[in-house]
Amino acid sequence: MSFLSRWFGKRPSAEPEPIPVTSIDQEYAYIRSHPCRCGGVWQSLERSTKPGSEAALHLKLEVHEMHCGKCGARQTFRFLLDTSHPDYIRALQETEQELLGEPPATTAPPSTVPPGHRIERIPVPEDMEPDLSSVGDSVCVATLGHGSDKPVEELEDMLRALGPQAWDAQRPARLLHPGEPFSRIFAPANPHVRTVPRLLFWIFNTHSLSTWMAEPTRLQVLLRHLYRLEHATEPVTQFVCFEHNCGPRAAVMARLLAGLGLPVRALDPRLPLCLKVHRPEGIALIALTNDPLPLNGDVDVFLATVNAMRAEAEAQGDASRLLELEARERDYLAKVLQPLQAQVRPGPLLRAPRLHRLLKAVVARREPTDLQALDEALLGLAQPLLMLMRSDGKEVFSAKVPGVGTALRVHTDMLSLQMAVKDLGLAETDLRIVGVAVREVFDWGGRENLAVVLNVYLSRQATEVFWLPDAAKRMAQGQPTSAARLSGVH
Repeated sequence: MSFLSRWFGKRPSAEPEPIPVTSIDQEYAYIRSHPCRCGGVWQSLERSTKPGSEAALHLKLEVHEMHCGKCGARQTFRFLLDTSHPDYIRALQETEQELLGEPPATTAPPSTVPPGHRIERIPVPEDMEPDLSSVGDSVCVATLGHGSDKPVEELEDMLRALGPQAWDAQRPARLLHPGEPFSRIFAPANPHVRTVPRLLFWIFNTHSLSTWMAEPTRLQVLLRHLYRLEHATEPVTQFVCFEHNCGPRAAVMARLLAGLGLPVRALDPRLPLCLKVHRPEGIALIALTNDPLPLNGDVDVFLATVNAMRAEAEAQGDASRLLELEARERDYLAKVLQPLQAQVRPGPLLRAPRLHRLLKAVVARREPTDLQALDEALLGLAQPLLMLMRSDGKEVFSAKVPGVGTALRVHTDMLSLQMAVKDLGLAETDLRIVGVAVREVFDWGGRENLAVVLNVYLSRQATEVFWLPDAAKRMAQGQPTSAARLSGVH
């Protein structure tokens, strides 16, 4: 202990007192106004934050370790930040609002983006079909589209594109820590970030949720793929995001995904998916702009457990154990989905590529096996077929089929229905769109002694396949019609 320490009872501090400030901008302004003795500009090495006082929790000690970009000298700047001061709160709100593309809530001039920075707003995709896009810096965005009748095949096609070419080993994704304010994303700040080699955002909307949650087997496939991505040899960090109008399905799916160990977030329609801030030193930082989706209660980790056990069974080549685990998982998902299926009826298909493929086979070959495959696919369809009615709901738009007569006109998907409306020259105010379960449509035709005609646009011209009343009655009973039935293509 030194003489002065013994005399005064404490050791003299070698560090200067921190400079009191009321905003982060003041810290940076002070650093810029006190350049190195050589005239060089200070560049950030490290920034740390710790409580400034146990008695005053609103005070934060901010320490900036800097080095001179000209001569290499080092300097430490210490600030005592008052986070309760109106200047700090106002500056933080203005910076966040500007970054998120919203007008400031106050009349004060907004904070400006420092020179040498560029902000890139990554939007939420609105693709009707499944799509995978790379936005650079090892960040990809996958949208599951608006649903279809072959979601598993479309998902697996998309995942095949998620190869090494989607990522950049030299530029991993750098995620801003959720606890960091947006204002610290700018240089010379050195914010707390999480570096991940591969970052993937999944986007769900109400249509894709309806498609994937229509049956447990289909949902099991989706969850298995997401689990494998997260636990691969080269893992993919994933965020699952739900659009704001997803309804009760979103809460159920979010809890399943959280049970699998995946973070879930609620998209705000006013905000981008995320922000990418390009800094002067050549790196880009990713900031999440949407809040976590509330889960309301404990999360069941059964899915994480059973998928880990499935991975172990696969590695050991234990086929019987694997089948047993898959069956247990399907039973679990069936129980989870059962209350939801009673509450929410499946919505119509926007696209029906699988049915269209079967219809093309019928048109091209007109073989009995093709007709039976089409019947079986229709009877297995969870979504309703679509019909057009007059706006007063008293009359259905029927079709006149040569050699058959009047028939109930039905459509497999919304896109085909929209093209039919255009061909018929109808105004939206003249009609109503109604969804009817497949067997109910055929029951209607059989009872009224009417044929049922399926109107689909495989090209710019409509393709029509019809079932005569007797065939419609058998379809209403869940029986694919025999090859001897009178069917045709118009």
